[in-house]
Amino acid sequence: GFSLFPLLSSGLFEGQVEAAMVLRSQVFLLLFFFCVARGMSVQSVPRRALFSAAAAAGAAPSVLLREGASAAKVEEFELLKAELAGRGTGGLTTLEALLEKEDTAPIVKMTKEYCAYLKGSLMAGARKSLGDDDAKDEAKRLTDAVQEDLIAINKLVRRDDLPQARTYYGTLKSDLAAFIALEQFAVVGTVAPP
Repeated sequence: GFSLFPLLSSGLFEGQVEAAMVLRSQVFLLLFFFCVARGMSVQSVPRRALFSAAAAAGAAPSVLLREGASAAKVEEFELLKAELAGRGTGGLTTLEALLEKEDTAPIVKMTKEYCAYLKGSLMAGARKSLGDDDAKDEAKRLTDAVQEDLIAINKLVRRDDLPQARTYYGTLKSDLAAFIALEQFAVVGTVAPP
């Protein structure tokens, strides 16, 4: 694989690493919405194809953080923060808008795909960067809670219980915020691709 360590240790191209990570997240975003539009599951796309698409777009498949950095800036945590702030894929804001409009048909499909994206791509990668065993256990619990929140929203929407689905949406945001708070336990080192 391609390593950015020589570039980072020399101090060159540091701004380009952030740009590459943004580009990579945009590739995943496009793939996510392409799969949803085509009725495909993101999980059905081989991981190798995801990384090939990101590499073709110019994004590095992994980033080795520089020794001595004060804190690890893990891409998956940054993407989760963007999701929570409404700047990422727009999944949370779209879900909130659909719940407010009471447009239930897209919510059923979206919750399944969004769960795969959050849990499988972002949260799993972020969890691997945690050095503390207690933090890893809490991250696993919160990952499962996010999945349960999305499953509950899906089931409640199918039963036309939108007020309760909105309650679980609030819980989903709280669980994501709690997961992001674990970033303080991320260690400097290799950040594996999601």
